[in-house]
Amino acid sequence: MIAGGGAPPPGPGPQVRIVDPEEGGLHVSIARRIMHILGNVFSIALLVLVLAAVAMAVAQKRSQNGIASIFGHPVLTVLSGSMTPTFRTGDVIIDRSVTPAQAADLHRGQVITFATGTMYHGKPMLITHRIVGVMKITNR
Repeated sequence: MIAGGGAPPPGPGPQVRIVDPEEGGLHVSIARRIMHILGNVFSIALLVLVLAAVAMAVAQKRSQNGIASIFGHPVLTVLSGSMTPTFRTGDVIIDRSVTPAQAADLHRGQVITFATGTMYHGKPMLITHRIVGVMKITNR
């Protein structure tokens, strides 16, 4: 009976479920949902890693001078600690070439990789360092 003397409204009322705490009821349900969500997140993360690894394997190749590249960008490994803390020994650098017009705009503080003309294990020796100064030379 409803206050005021009227009859209850037609149709089903709100559903109330009483859970026995000894059966685990609500706690088990929440734990299952959390495990389901974590399982989905783990599965998606694993799928993304696998797809990234496949893409890298497909895109990787060696250039004519024997340097590995990904999508045409040279992949280099840092061999010394001279660029610490920016790059540490063992870090991998993905480089890109610049056009002569872009090279004209290089400035102090930028990190570049350049060939020394010396061979190292049959490959051109590349040095990666920060530019400390730029000298402009004009043709006369």
